Amino acid sequence: METNLSEEDKDRILQERADNMILNGQISVDGITPADYDRVAPWDLLDPDKRVDPVVRDERMAVCQKCPRLFKLTHTCKECGCFMALKTKLKDATCPLGKW
Repeated sequence: METNLSEEDKDRILQERADNMILNGQISVDGITPADYDRVAPWDLLDPDKRVDPVVRDERMAVCQKCPRLFKLTHTCKECGCFMALKTKLKDATCPLGKW
């Protein structure tokens, strides 16, 4: 991306790319990307044993909220395309940047 674009334009472009990735099956609308499928699956959200404690979830989400790679409008990670409000709940999920 060009550096002379506004942050809003960059976010809009990234969101358009994410939308296209969803349509092409590269990322999932359920919050889990295909790259995560070796560790977690969308249905893991239904299993209490595969979810983290709410304190851990909140700590993870706080890290995401401070990260410049979070698309704040949708709480979507610009690195992996996941919906972080869902991904932060899963025990075996990880941040693509290694922050948690």
